[in-house]
Amino acid sequence: RKRRFSSTLLYRRISDASFPVHRAGVTRIDSDFLLSRTTGARPRELDNATVAVFGCGALGASIAMQLAQAGVRRLVLAD
Repeated sequence: RKRRFSSTLLYRRISDASFPVHRAGVTRIDSDFLLSRTTGARPRELDNATVAVFGCGALGASIAMQLAQAGVRRLVLAD
């Protein structure tokens, strides 16, 4: 049975928890950010490229990350 709680009640329950609670971190991974960290320039050939990655496990996720770092702007990820 589902019940709704107010945000203040949820915050109170989390702050009173007997286990450690940590805020989740967010990492930006869009292609412009990744390219500025790696090469700094995106090849013109990749402007209209669309790449599909089937399977987003350990290998597929690494490949998708490398494609984004290379400058591919449109990725289709299917898992």
